[in-house]
Amino acid sequence: NESCTCNKGYTLVDGECVSCPAGTYKASTGPGACTLCPAGTYSSMLHATQEADCTPCQDDSNSPAGSTVASNCTCNEGRAGANCELCAAGTYCSGGLVFNCTLYSNSPVGSMTGEACTCDPGYTLTGYQGNCTACPLNTYKDYSGNDTCSECPIPLVTARNASDSLGRCVAPLATLDLLVGLAK
Repeated sequence: NESCTCNKGYTLVDGECVSCPAGTYKASTGPGACTLCPAGTYSSMLHATQEADCTPCQDDSNSPAGSTVASNCTCNEGRAGANCELCAAGTYCSGGLVFNCTLYSNSPVGSMTGEACTCDPGYTLTGYQGNCTACPLNTYKDYSGNDTCSECPIPLVTARNASDSLGRCVAPLATLDLLVGLAK
């Protein structure tokens, strides 16, 4: 009936007043459309009459406009878990899920992407998979990062792979014997 005026929480559809669906509200009378609950909120209530009927998502989470249930709220990037806690060091969080950094790499607390994972000292990034491999013999890397390993100054060498400081570059045994012989 065209003379009907829809109450708050109802909208006119094909000449009839129908309830605003979950995830929406209508604060005024008349034929106007229902309004989506804003992003960061949700509502399962039918015929809601005010934006306050849209429940805010928990802290550190968000939802699309028009969300109908709390599970539409997902943790912000860099957070995960039931209470959307910051991701631990050595991990990154995306879409509310936790991912571990690859072996021999680490990341700061609250990391959002795998790019935050950087190779440990003594390791360098290889390939496109983000894998960290040990610095080869006679090289070292003394900081976290994805840079290449540095060469030991000639004639110094390392005794093992994954050397994590210039101090691991030492004189080869033959050179050491020669120096000791010269000192006598």
